[in-house]
Amino acid sequence: MKTTFRIIVFLLFMSVILLMNSNCDKEPINPNPGFTDTLFQSHEFLDYWYFEEGSWWIYKRTDTVAEIYDTAIVTRTWNQFIFSKYFQPYCIERYYMDVYHTSEYLAKDGQNINYESNQQGVLSVNYGGGYLGGTNFFWWPLEFKSVGYNTMIDTIAININPGTYSNVVHIRSTGGYYWISKNFGLVKLNSYDGETWELISHHLIR
Repeated sequence: MKTTFRIIVFLLFMSVILLMNSNCDKEPINPNPGFTDTLFQSHEFLDYWYFEEGSWWIYKRTDTVAEIYDTAIVTRTWNQFIFSKYFQPYCIERYYMDVYHTSEYLAKDGQNINYESNQQGVLSVNYGGGYLGGTNFFWWPLEFKSVGYNTMIDTIAININPGTYSNVVHIRSTGGYYWISKNFGLVKLNSYDGETWELISHHLIR
């Protein structure tokens, strides 16, 4: 009798699991499934760091007379919608960008630096070497405060050969000081160990 009861309970349990799975398969996959508190990325925020595959930057070390360069190439970009029935916000649009650096300093052994925007207006940087690291590396709207190991300092324009960059966000992070310019991305880096890298050429796809 106990065996029969256990079999019935087990079958009922499996039926519930199968029913739940079948309902999950019917979840909407369009970007507006009807949930409230939908949250999408600000395109003004994306203008500071997100560029399409094939974009590239060339940086030069300016702290030495030696001719040392780094080429950074966007090797992959993608975005996706993340849905949740139970936690706000119910819908988030995530953007990702993989950047390959040739410099051993900016990316040890030539590994990718992965930029990931996993919330609206919050940029984290995951890296396979170098010092471009830390979560909440950049946030939007701009707030001049400290988040973890990172501090947003100011938005003062800077002069870099061959021109002047405005709409620049100045950040202090774990590896040094960074200047990120709207529509250009990273334009300057002063590392704590004395290296200075400046943008000298670029080809950006929006």
